[in-house]
Amino acid sequence: MQKGVGLELVEGKVKALDPEMEEMYTFLGIEEGKGQMDKAVKERVTEECFKTAEKLMKMELYERNLVRAINSKAMGKVRYSMQVCHYNKGEIKALDTRMRKLLIKYWCHFPGGSKERLYLKRVNGGRRLIYFEEMYATTKIGVAAYLSMNSEASLLQVFRRERMKESFTGPVREAEVMMAEVNVKMTLEEEIITLNGETITGSTSKEIREKVVVRYQKEWQQQLLGKYEAKKVQSVVWKDIRGASRVPGSGFEWMKRNITSKQVASVLRVHEQQVETKMLRLIRGQHVTDTKCRLCWKADEGIKHWLSSCEFLAGIEYLKRHDQVLRVLYGEVLKKFGFVEKSTPWYNIPVEAVKENNRAVVAWNKRIITHTRVHHRWPDIKIEDKERKEVWILDMTCPKDGGLKEKEDKKRKNYQELAYDLRRQQPGWKVFVMPVAIGVCGALGGVAEEVEKLLGDERLAKMCVLEMQKVTVLASQQIIHRIKSGLIGSKLRPDEVDNGRIVPLSSN
Repeated sequence: MQKGVGLELVEGKVKALDPEMEEMYTFLGIEEGKGQMDKAVKERVTEECFKTAEKLMKMELYERNLVRAINSKAMGKVRYSMQVCHYNKGEIKALDTRMRKLLIKYWCHFPGGSKERLYLKRVNGGRRLIYFEEMYATTKIGVAAYLSMNSEASLLQVFRRERMKESFTGPVREAEVMMAEVNVKMTLEEEIITLNGETITGSTSKEIREKVVVRYQKEWQQQLLGKYEAKKVQSVVWKDIRGASRVPGSGFEWMKRNITSKQVASVLRVHEQQVETKMLRLIRGQHVTDTKCRLCWKADEGIKHWLSSCEFLAGIEYLKRHDQVLRVLYGEVLKKFGFVEKSTPWYNIPVEAVKENNRAVVAWNKRIITHTRVHHRWPDIKIEDKERKEVWILDMTCPKDGGLKEKEDKKRKNYQELAYDLRRQQPGWKVFVMPVAIGVCGALGGVAEEVEKLLGDERLAKMCVLEMQKVTVLASQQIIHRIKSGLIGSKLRPDEVDNGRIVPLSSN
């Protein structure tokens, strides 16, 4: 290539590019000079991507909005270049590593956190950030499928040329290799695509392309899920939540609420048991003289112990979390019976021992007088619906996630005797026992159905339960934060703190 003299136009003379100086021009958003200048394209879009991502992280967006913005606004700048530029695996991995480091810098992720939770779908407890490797694969598969299914002569000629190449840098060969990495054999022919020997059909070529891309995403997510399940420490609480939740994915719905990415990262750090405890040190192979809890000195010190079974925390911290979560439901009950305005936030509604009007009586933590000897007669909330002649006995609990069903059954059984006595006291009235159980890390059993029966509105009940779930996981995270920052059990022996100092869970 040689430098020209420029092009004469009516408006003037256009400057000629010098190939020796690597001067370039832009065509359809891609730098061109002596051929397509992939290096310049990748450097530009990468810097634009991370500059945009950094701006978004500084804005303190809610989790769902931040992830959506990064996926579209930031990573979309790289996605376009991937259609025509080749990225090797090292470059792709470097992009993913850089993004995770940026998230850690702004407290949206934490050191040592599993990358799988960043990229899994929310139904599986992930945050659904797009993985550069996945984005590159789906882009190349989409391009290859487009060339294969296009009937235009010029594009078919391009497909034939790419099909004949032995190099793995072309989109057709790359697409087949990437499909093979997720254990799917893809064969691309003119207007025919087969996956594991099965021909993909559809009413349009676009529909067929989408099916192929969706198949890759599904298989890739399954591989990612398998990798996370194999983790022996990080996946323990996650498995408890999934196993206890009656509806798949319901245990992770709190991430869709108004909660910042910093808060999500702090909660997930607790879920993955990556907070420094004696048992974690022992697992990591560090020297530990005693694994007993620094607060109660009775059980091994770990996240699950601190969240649900430490006797030292039971009297104050667990009770504080219990009351805070129950206040959400208490507020909705008062709104239903007209005690407060429907627009009043639950945290602005004061708790009173007894509230009564012409529609209902609502009692908070009051002992019930019975005709016979009843052991369990002190429920958290008792509601008397005067219009419908119904009595509701509500008892709240935040057990360990793995024991949610057992705790629900126990609560229901405990109050059957009281329900029987109340039916004798108030003939003609219906008495319902309603256990309200939410796991310490967000697992949901049958609480949604129970709340819906009480409130009589499916949408309202769902919103109420999700708010209770959010309050639960944040309260659990705060318990761990207060322990690690020394606000709880601050009189520790020198060998019971981290390297002679107390290390807080996060800066928030």
